[in-house]
Amino acid sequence: MSKSIRYTLFLLFFLPFAAMAQIEVATEGVGTGAPAKPVIPARLKTGKPQLFCSQGNCGYVLNDSFLIPLQYMELEPEYSDFMVARLHSKKYGVINKQGETVLPFDYLVMKRVAAGTLLVGIKGQGYGLLNPQGKVLIPLEYQYEQHYIDSVMVFHSPGKQKIIKLIDADQVQVIMEGTFEEIEKGPDNRPFFFVKENGRWGVMHYNKRLLVPCLYDKIHHIEENQVIAEKDGKWGVVNLQGKVLVPFEYRRINPRLRNGYYVNGKSPLPGQWRWGMVDSLGQTILPNEYQTVSLSNNCDMFEILKGGKTGLVDATGKMRIPLQFGEIYEAKHPEYKVETSKDGATKSVYQDGYGLYFKTQDTASVKLGLWHVDKGEILKPLYESVEVLQVNGPYAATQNGKKALFSSEAKQLTGFEYNFLNVDRYRPNLVKAALPDRKHQLLRLSDGQPVEAEFYDEILQIGNTDGLYFITKKDRLAALHQPDGRRITPHKYSTIHYCIEPVTIDGLPKGRIIVACAYLSNDTGAFFWAIDDAGAEYIYKPK
Repeated sequence: MSKSIRYTLFLLFFLPFAAMAQIEVATEGVGTGAPAKPVIPARLKTGKPQLFCSQGNCGYVLNDSFLIPLQYMELEPEYSDFMVARLHSKKYGVINKQGETVLPFDYLVMKRVAAGTLLVGIKGQGYGLLNPQGKVLIPLEYQYEQHYIDSVMVFHSPGKQKIIKLIDADQVQVIMEGTFEEIEKGPDNRPFFFVKENGRWGVMHYNKRLLVPCLYDKIHHIEENQVIAEKDGKWGVVNLQGKVLVPFEYRRINPRLRNGYYVNGKSPLPGQWRWGMVDSLGQTILPNEYQTVSLSNNCDMFEILKGGKTGLVDATGKMRIPLQFGEIYEAKHPEYKVETSKDGATKSVYQDGYGLYFKTQDTASVKLGLWHVDKGEILKPLYESVEVLQVNGPYAATQNGKKALFSSEAKQLTGFEYNFLNVDRYRPNLVKAALPDRKHQLLRLSDGQPVEAEFYDEILQIGNTDGLYFITKKDRLAALHQPDGRRITPHKYSTIHYCIEPVTIDGLPKGRIIVACAYLSNDTGAFFWAIDDAGAEYIYKPK
């Protein structure tokens, strides 16, 4: 980027505030700088000075009075004895509460920075720093300026740099004065700079002088303690002590991956790239022989492309899926972790897991299959979609928009007839299945057959999973099921729920336990029932 372009972009970046609060925007005309006295809106008559802008002119009003005429293109929204303003000549200055000029309108750039100081710039002179009274803290003689959140500012021109820390509105601490040929801002807001000396670049910390000596054609990227640099047309990696970590033998090194590895490229012929990967100590993980190397989104697995075929390797470079597919995609699987609350209670929390399963796509048909990185191919790429229902199976695959269930051993258990298949984490031997007509079935995981020869409108928890009993609904009436899926009551209850308080039943058969409570409302009245683990019901009165 040329210096003139950088200068222009810098000016645009530092164009300061626009009038912000309580602004009346006109619908006609643009101001010419001449005072104007339009009608003051009632909402601005608050008994306090308010910023008012109309037809491109801004000033301050107090109820029906004009404190400062509407003659500025921009004006700060806080009424005080020090307000930065901009005229229609596009020059900045400072006025007080009476509209008197405190600092002349000579500046092309004026921006408040730390400690109340003003970064200013005058065309033909450069950038500098003033205090609120106009005292020059840094002469206006620098071509560029960069400002950091810790009150550090860098003023620089070719061959002349000054790095300062703002102490207060009247004092600056000079951290460094340099004579580098060029200086450029480093990554983000970290206090690193790329500096050029004798035509070569290095890395400098604003209060530590040179960290990486000026030996390189270019500094490309800094990640924590590691620097991607270029020397004599080849790329490598050094640390911030200047030690070479990755040798300078590559045509390109991409920014460091989250696991600390670097994808690097060589170009044996013009326009021909061959990619590989090294760790942060320069040890080769993958040789430079692949068309692409890319890290998976959610795990430390790498998709590689060679000869138009895609495969998968792990972080050691071991091949996990051979180079034989068109594409490879991450497949999520359900995981449950135990969380403990402050009172010691534990609960199982669902989360998506990655890194075990991948979808494989056939190069010709673009159909999908499923692959386990340790166990190998689960399903061949014959399907429109594939899913992992539990960590070790079962699985679901889709053909013609309908799903079928496959066992952990990839045996097909059902036909392609379902819109939805899911395994409940509390009852892992049961599969919830939804048909195209929105009716539901319960299938046994062992063989894929229905537990009961009936269909339900809904399959629901009852609010407490300790006993693993659950309910189904038909025609808005509920029935209770045992954990193995067998229904033990008719569909006759208005609701079935967990018994919030203990229920004592006289005459409860020995060995039976109450597992749910139910409510029934009909033409004859309202009834409360307790239901035992065999489905027997007992009338009771809730407290």
